[in-house]
Amino acid sequence: MDRFRSALEDCELSDLGFAGDLFTWWNNNHNSNEYVRERFDRAVANEEWRAHFPLYKVINGEPRHSDHRPVVVLTEEDVHSGARRGGQSFRFEAHWVEEEQCAPIVENAWKTVMEGRRGTVMEAVQSVATDLGDWNRNVLGDLEKRMK
Repeated sequence: MDRFRSALEDCELSDLGFAGDLFTWWNNNHNSNEYVRERFDRAVANEEWRAHFPLYKVINGEPRHSDHRPVVVLTEEDVHSGARRGGQSFRFEAHWVEEEQCAPIVENAWKTVMEGRRGTVMEAVQSVATDLGDWNRNVLGDLEKRMK
């Protein structure tokens, strides 16, 4: 931990705080004597990032299929709108990674923005979300309908 703290100091990174539940991890033990909760996951940034996104907000979200809470960082645009364009928020589904097509979709969307157009990380993440959402709706959604 000393080396990690030192790395944070060297990079001038500090904890951004959070809204929501204090604990980001638990051991899923149902015996109260052995139940453990900790705050392992945190968002950190330097002063330059904070100046660029002065209205940021960090939320310890609701866990889905995991023993970790997602740590969601909202920037100015996200803080005001609360969602992506069109009013729908993107949710990554854990079962997607079991699908053969998932990794190539993510890789292609990321590379198209980051290498081809020299875009920002935010643009690449949005591209991945859009492509995965389309794939879920048009391919997996159709599959679920056919299975029913």
